[in-house]
Amino acid sequence: SLVKQGIIPHFSTNTSTLNAQHIAALVRYDANVILSVDGTSRSTFEKIRHGGRWQKLVNSLFLIRRIRSVHKGTGKFRITFVAMRMNIHELPDMIRLIDFFGLDDLTVQDYHSCGNPEADVETLRNDPAKGNKYLDEAMSVADSLGVEALIPGHYEMTTAIPNASPFAKLLKLKRIFPEKNRFPVRCYQPWSHPKFQADGNVSPCRATTRSMGSLKN
Repeated sequence: SLVKQGIIPHFSTNTSTLNAQHIAALVRYDANVILSVDGTSRSTFEKIRHGGRWQKLVNSLFLIRRIRSVHKGTGKFRITFVAMRMNIHELPDMIRLIDFFGLDDLTVQDYHSCGNPEADVETLRNDPAKGNKYLDEAMSVADSLGVEALIPGHYEMTTAIPNASPFAKLLKLKRIFPEKNRFPVRCYQPWSHPKFQADGNVSPCRATTRSMGSLKN
């Protein structure tokens, strides 16, 4: 099998079909498992995950914790959380959930525009103050609990610069120089795991679409 050849399985799931047999196999084979979970309450989770059942998710998380406590291994169970206006207030509780169930880490992904006007209003670029508030709170909770969390930098507060010189406007709009503390000092992703996109743009990591430049330039 691939496992016997030293190949580590990578598996991504929304948990809707996970059962005890699946989880035991993933733990036994030291799989790297990504759980896509975008809420910590029944109402938010089921609103975002159409057809999803909150209780099924909770049962799966308890199974993961129980089976991992019995079958020790080197595999990882990680959570990805897509940050949106409707769920960003639950991000700090997502950190607490990861700690409670003994999961390994969290990656917060910025919502990507899908061209659907009804869905695209959920981007936090439309509400940067709210987004930044809960990003900061989540990072504080992660630090206090010792949970590893990859959280994007602040959303840009796009406000006009009245009576500013053309050069000042250029610095603000084109981002020639990075803002102070634009990326957390503790984040190593831009140097170890940058994201190279098909169009040549380079992002700091897979958790954000912000550009550091282009391979075409």
